Amino acid sequence: MDKLLKHHTIDEMAKKTHISPITLEKLLNKDFDKLERVKLKGFVKILENEFPDTDFSDLKEAIKEYEKKPLQEEKVAETKKEESKTNFKVYILVVVLLLAIGYLFVFLQNSTKKTTTHKPIIETNKTEKNSSVEINQTLIKLHDENVINTQNLEIETNDTEVNDTQPYIEVNNTLVIEPLEKVWFKVTYLNTNKSKEYLTSHKVELNATGGVYIKFGHGLVKILYHDREVLPNSKKITRVIIKDDDINITKKRLKEFK
Repeated sequence: MDKLLKHHTIDEMAKKTHISPITLEKLLNKDFDKLERVKLKGFVKILENEFPDTDFSDLKEAIKEYEKKPLQEEKVAETKKEESKTNFKVYILVVVLLLAIGYLFVFLQNSTKKTTTHKPIIETNKTEKNSSVEINQTLIKLHDENVINTQNLEIETNDTEVNDTQPYIEVNNTLVIEPLEKVWFKVTYLNTNKSKEYLTSHKVELNATGGVYIKFGHGLVKILYHDREVLPNSKKITRVIIKDDDINITKKRLKEFK
């Protein structure tokens, strides 16, 4: 790498590799702590593609040794994430319990009101005949009220019936990437302009709705989309655009495509 730095400045290397000068300086100085681990091997792969006459074996060996160190910060982040999930579950449980208690309280109040409203009042008269007549009239009145209430309830229930049946069509826009060798690649979603990077030798499934732009560290990958299979079969940087249900290999960079 000393030979490389004698013939090329950091800025020249940055223009050729599209890696920022700050990142290149930290990478060549083996200051890996301030760089993302998942990107290290991808950066080296780009350097090898752009400067094939340079030996980067010492840099790759340093990265291997660095990856053996424990990821203390990641462990702390995972612990905080688990604690946050637990707190959220407790919060949801408390809210559900409060709603259940509130519903039970309202239900009991309504039951008490109904019982008080329909309680018959019977005045006692001196003669058994008059008492019997008043009791019968009261029972008939209560029966009529219950019938009216039941009819009103049935009418309200029928008015609230809604036919919400709607046709549903499912579209499968799943994009499958199967690396033939371990590969770094960056996916940019064209509808949101958000990006995500991967360094993997395993199959990856993506949602290509709205179109995606993918930059691979090399083209030794298999791309499956809508019953189509594409094999770039290249050891150089490969760029792929998937848009309007079609998949194409391109030489344009993302900014040129836009």
